[in-house]
Amino acid sequence: MKTPRLGFGATFTRGKTHVVVSGGFTTGFKPTKKTEVYSIPKNAWAEAKEMVVARTAHSLCEVGTGQFIYAFGG
Repeated sequence: MKTPRLGFGATFTRGKTHVVVSGGFTTGFKPTKKTEVYSIPKNAWAEAKEMVVARTAHSLCEVGTGQFIYAFGG
């Protein structure tokens, strides 16, 4: 990940070609809104749209055809 963190949420996309990681604690145990996507075929990380609210210890779920990823809990 570009932003080191712990206590984040993660999920595979439907085709299992990408991993979405969001939130968690960054340096100094500060919750973050950051979201990153790992492309398995490209072996590369990219930043994605931030969450509205910083979350930690939450879960992620892809809905529909991959247009939406929902964060819940945390």
